[in-house]
Amino acid sequence: MTALSKRTLYEVHTQTDLCSTQNTFSQTETQIDEARVVIAESTRHNVVLLADSHGRGLAGMLGRTLNEATTVLGIVKPAAGIDTVAQSLQDEVKNLGKADTVIVMAGSNNQSLQDEVKNLGKADTVIVMAGSNNMSNCYDSDEIHKVVDHFRFIMDHTRHTNAIINTIPFTCFDNDINKIIEHINYKIFNLSKQYDHVNVLCINNIIYLEDYIRDGFHLKSKAKKLVCVVYGQLTQIVSETNLTTVFDNCDNYLFT
Repeated sequence: MTALSKRTLYEVHTQTDLCSTQNTFSQTETQIDEARVVIAESTRHNVVLLADSHGRGLAGMLGRTLNEATTVLGIVKPAAGIDTVAQSLQDEVKNLGKADTVIVMAGSNNQSLQDEVKNLGKADTVIVMAGSNNMSNCYDSDEIHKVVDHFRFIMDHTRHTNAIINTIPFTCFDNDINKIIEHINYKIFNLSKQYDHVNVLCINNIIYLEDYIRDGFHLKSKAKKLVCVVYGQLTQIVSETNLTTVFDNCDNYLFT
């Protein structure tokens, strides 16, 4: 395979629409397979980003944030929940080592997560940004419990590795919902105290309501770049030292 440039960036948008053409799907699969070969043969630090539409463009931004010895593979699945995104995870992480990082940005149906992260170790990190899609029913107390239970599931099944859990981002639509989101975020933080391997990243200290585009759901490019700077600090230092050093450098963004 042709050698790639120092800073290797791949971002592949898969088609989740049932009306997608087979040709488009085949081209996408070819790109993914090529990127997998790069990951498998690489002796460098690898970052795999698996995301729903929130992650569009983040692979390139993250790659430019990290040093030139890093390979970034981003697989974006628009409109996908975490269950769909996680189905890709097993293939993508099988060639990763203890200096590599997996980032998951998706919804909060986490039933596939247990099998997908079982090969990660204590030198690896799982970053989870999830929960926004559950907020349409957040006035239902049962739904709130379900959301917290989703995060409990993630924490339970990442004990063998390190987990960075993003709090749920605020919405542009309803301040009452934001109060509930804040309540849930504190529940997530309090839950995390039971797990030595979990740290909670306060995403709402990084992005604000003005950072969203008009649809009120997706982030502006400038906000994505800022998120990537934080992820870049976390992932790069993890590959070189340990999480204690990472969080010493990112105190402003963490629940304490």
